[in-house]
Amino acid sequence: MDATVKNNNFDIVIIFMIAFIVRLIFLFQFQSVIIFDHPIVDLAYHHQWAQAIAGGNEFYPGPFFRAPLYPLILGMIYWLLGDGAWAVKIIQAIIGSMSCVLLYLIAKKLFNRKTGIISSIIMACYGPLIFFDAQLLVPNIAIFLNLLSLLYIVKSIEKPTVKSFALSGLFIGLSAIARPTILLFAMVLFFFLVWRYKTTIREHLKYLILYIIFINIPIVPVTVYNYLQSSDFSLIAAYGGINFYIGNYAGADGISPVIPGVRQNWQGGKEDTRRIAEQDVGRKLSETEQSDYWFSKTIDEISSNPIDFVKLLFRKTVLLLNGYELSNNFDFYFFAHQTTMMKLMLWRTYLFFPFGLLVPLAVLGIMLSYRWNDKSLVILLYILSMIPAIIFFL
Repeated sequence: MDATVKNNNFDIVIIFMIAFIVRLIFLFQFQSVIIFDHPIVDLAYHHQWAQAIAGGNEFYPGPFFRAPLYPLILGMIYWLLGDGAWAVKIIQAIIGSMSCVLLYLIAKKLFNRKTGIISSIIMACYGPLIFFDAQLLVPNIAIFLNLLSLLYIVKSIEKPTVKSFALSGLFIGLSAIARPTILLFAMVLFFFLVWRYKTTIREHLKYLILYIIFINIPIVPVTVYNYLQSSDFSLIAAYGGINFYIGNYAGADGISPVIPGVRQNWQGGKEDTRRIAEQDVGRKLSETEQSDYWFSKTIDEISSNPIDFVKLLFRKTVLLLNGYELSNNFDFYFFAHQTTMMKLMLWRTYLFFPFGLLVPLAVLGIMLSYRWNDKSLVILLYILSMIPAIIFFL
């Protein structure tokens, strides 16, 4: 076997084992924390939805209220292994560890083996990721799918093939039905590829078409399901307009997932947002019409107070880039710091570690990098696409 292949395989095994062992140690420490096997807020919503799927029951009528991929995967795990906390958390620890390997492969392709090892070890030991890999939340699968898509996008630019373009599109599409905000990056990437191939567009047109087709392969069944449930068009989920309002209404602070007059639980919130919208319009609304109502209401409030909206965007940008880790489901630090590992890996005094150190180093690295090319620009486009996707919601 070639020495390079041996080194590559050795690196992959070591990175995976480090990431998995760290996550396993955390799970053993975290099992005494109440939310380990008593899910709350979004965790409880996903847990109950997955239980309904595993039991072959309807969770709620109508189109998907939220993107369905994570609950579907969770429901499959429950159906196969039961709904105990350990099985799904071990599986998510494996997925999180595989994400570290994917980062190694991407960084190695973009830069070199040393960069791949350093970046993947940082990810393997990154406190917030370790914590959220243990929660019944979307980031575990979304990050994995995003990294898979990035790996194949980099391969596509390196050497265009049917396989690389098809898989890059497929993994973006799967990520979209887990967290739809990735579609902004999908659109930006498409225009980047059109620009890149502008002089050879005929030769590469088939790849661009393939990319679009495979993005839609996971999305179309979800859209069809939503239409059959409501006779309205809802691409992935009917929650987009409500989420947009939560993040941008007059009085929003960019942190709290609160609408005035709406109960702070999923079922109550769902009922109250419907009631408010229908009372305002004066008739019954479908799920899609509700989403459209809240989106239009947000635009009206932004138009009425554009200066306040700009201030809110600035505030949310600062909140995104500062070192303090925000969570809208629970006090992240309170639960994390009930384990010895997270007390060492998460600080919120003086320097907010690790994000408070990671961001300035990342910015410095981007500024000093001398190896920007079309492959590495894809990563920058991903970062720049995800920032507004986060800021314009919550």
